[in-house]
Amino acid sequence: PKPSKLVIDPIDPTPDQKTTMTVDISSDSDITKAQIILVTDNDSQTLDLKLIQGDKQTGIWQTTAKIKDTYLYKYLLNFNLQSSTGTYTGGLTFRQWKNLN
Repeated sequence: PKPSKLVIDPIDPTPDQKTTMTVDISSDSDITKAQIILVTDNDSQTLDLKLIQGDKQTGIWQTTAKIKDTYLYKYLLNFNLQSSTGTYTGGLTFRQWKNLN
């Protein structure tokens, strides 16, 4: 499975605000698991994606999450996508502070 498009609305939510993540995913075989792992400053949430359009090989998947934490230093989004023909675990880094000392 492979994501091709991601929309996060809003991309900069405040703590306790909800955000919706919508992902276009395609695969050679049916997707058996679709998750986003959202990592912020002091928290990590595993969010199950639900198929909202298309089918399990070429579809649009979505989840909504309440942001529980700030993301001043760390804001990462990792995928856990699985099918009978493979796994995708890549992700996106929006913010990751590195101590240079």
